[in-house]
Amino acid sequence: MQQFGCGSCHRIPGVRAARGNVGPPLERFAQQVYVAGLLPNTPAALARFIAEPQAVSPGSAMPDLGVEAAQARDIAAYLLSPR
Repeated sequence: MQQFGCGSCHRIPGVRAARGNVGPPLERFAQQVYVAGLLPNTPAALARFIAEPQAVSPGSAMPDLGVEAAQARDIAAYLLSPR
């Protein structure tokens, strides 16, 4: 997540210097019902949005960052893990 600069837009628990205010905070993400207000909050849907946000939600403020599928699955697992 640090590699892709996620913290420049989001607050992310456990990620140093992730204090962004552009995107929504990602604390307690597992409790959210939807990803990007569109998809059910499942590991697969979240990974898809992370990997290709503009394909899922064209015009979204979330840019395509070149996150590969395996990396997106890892990020989704982190965000959905209980804290």
